[in-house]
Amino acid sequence: MFKLAFSNIIDDAEYGGKKGWEIKKDIIRIINDLTDIGVANIKQDFFTNGQPDQEKIKNYIRTIIENNGLGASAEEIIGSGVAASIASRRVFENSVTKVVESEVVDIETTGGSAIQQSVFGFVGKGNKNVKSQTGAYKINYNNGEELSWNLENGSMEVLLSMNFFKQVMPDDIKKKAFTEQKQWLIDHDFIKGTKTDGSQSDPKPFGVGYRIPTQGLSSMFAFTVADVMPESVGDLIIVPREFTAQTGSDFDVDKLYLATFAYKDGKYITEESDGKTKKSLSNQLLENYINLITDEKNYANARASIDVLTNKLKKDFVKGVIRSGNRGYIPSLYELTPSF
Repeated sequence: MFKLAFSNIIDDAEYGGKKGWEIKKDIIRIINDLTDIGVANIKQDFFTNGQPDQEKIKNYIRTIIENNGLGASAEEIIGSGVAASIASRRVFENSVTKVVESEVVDIETTGGSAIQQSVFGFVGKGNKNVKSQTGAYKINYNNGEELSWNLENGSMEVLLSMNFFKQVMPDDIKKKAFTEQKQWLIDHDFIKGTKTDGSQSDPKPFGVGYRIPTQGLSSMFAFTVADVMPESVGDLIIVPREFTAQTGSDFDVDKLYLATFAYKDGKYITEESDGKTKKSLSNQLLENYINLITDEKNYANARASIDVLTNKLKKDFVKGVIRSGNRGYIPSLYELTPSF
């Protein structure tokens, strides 16, 4: 996702009021700061006075032994301090690599994976009753209206499970009923609706979503939440009709990955309010991504159907260049030949 968002920036062009070169510089600064925080966390967990602490490392290795069921013999070898004697060293190497990657390399944000579903079945006639074989009912989500694929701010509307707002709400609001939680989100401009004072809310983009494989800017999107669904629906996201063609997705339980802004007690986390933390830095990173994805200059790349480019490559560039598949016996080392 980083590579794609970073690859099409024009230095002198403006994105969301910032010059391209400023966004580039800011993104690299943020990633460097996140790396430094990760390095500091590793040193805190495994070092003492600037040197690796053998006892801390042994304790971590014992945890690996317990979690992987390596047994008493492995514990005895670790007790003697000769880790190199253990047969299954790869378990330890992978575990150490994983803890370093999670702290130093990976960029973690709030959010998570969501099951993608089309808006089909969620659209009705606004407040009017919709007739069915069993009687009349109302479409309650987003007033039964279509989800906008392209809002004025360049994001798209989605319906989202309340699960993704638990990190946003203060503890006392989390204990309340769904309708009260929803009203709190409206009053604080997280979703559309009528506020307690009678005015209309003005929600802004809540984060960035992306599909894996992330094949282009059209696999990424900034989203504004039109309405929320109860926790009982699970981690569900409802997307506009156009979204399926945009990303080349289908209807076999596709997942979307959501990176959302971080909040604390209902307040947006900034470097000024929370210091230089992973959450405040990830918020800055998402702000830059949203500026890039939603800008009109990137509209064609960000919203064109991924099949447009795929078909172009197949018909105009690849036709006649790649041979048809070899269906016969494949000799040894065939993978090393130019024809492969």
